[in-house]
Amino acid sequence: MKPSSDDSPNTSKLISKPSRTFTIRELEPLAEKLLRDTFPFGKGIPIDIDFIAESHLGLEIFPIPGLEANYIPGLEANYNAFGALRKLGNDLYDIVVDKDILDYNINLYRFTLGEEIAHYVLHKEHFRCVVTAEQACALQRELAADMHHMERNAKWLSSALLMPSEDVKREANMVYGEIVKNVGFSNYDAIIGKLTDMLANTFRVSRSAMQYRLGNYPCKVTEAVQKSVRAHHADLWKIET
Repeated sequence: MKPSSDDSPNTSKLISKPSRTFTIRELEPLAEKLLRDTFPFGKGIPIDIDFIAESHLGLEIFPIPGLEANYIPGLEANYNAFGALRKLGNDLYDIVVDKDILDYNINLYRFTLGEEIAHYVLHKEHFRCVVTAEQACALQRELAADMHHMERNAKWLSSALLMPSEDVKREANMVYGEIVKNVGFSNYDAIIGKLTDMLANTFRVSRSAMQYRLGNYPCKVTEAVQKSVRAHHADLWKIET
């Protein structure tokens, strides 16, 4: 059973000052730069999010044992969180993650790791006094409850890292062309469903994460599919206005 919010330590003093809100048009270039800096000779798909954390940013990934460790509760069961950022000393940080999601839910693990990378890049100063897994997870819950913009920014940056817009648009065009070649243009919902499933598998993210990415700026793949289906066109981008 997960602890209730009333059981959580009071972490309000851990947040030293309000954090700025980043716009989507700021977050997308940040993700692109981080990917360029990490993979100067070209990135692969799916994105190696572990490499970004460990080799580029110097963040150790520390799994908190769960079911495999004699049924000792893991990070989620103990602290109601999948992952969290904490400070080790000087300017060193690590990311604690629930070992069960690392072992059994790779898509959730990858997105969680992306979120903690985002917190490190965007909000590192708020974690200066966070030195234990309990404090880190409690602060994460406070951010989710009281500072929604920080969580929204972290989720968006994670999405942009795991699903770079130009790669998503390129892959979507190839997948869309194959889908309509095989099934035709008559069933828009089926096309979108197949497209989402195939891209989620390619980028190793959840279906819901990919669905959201496809429907929003800067990808807007869903909108492009609507136009192409109406025009019976097999290329998503040639008829865009």
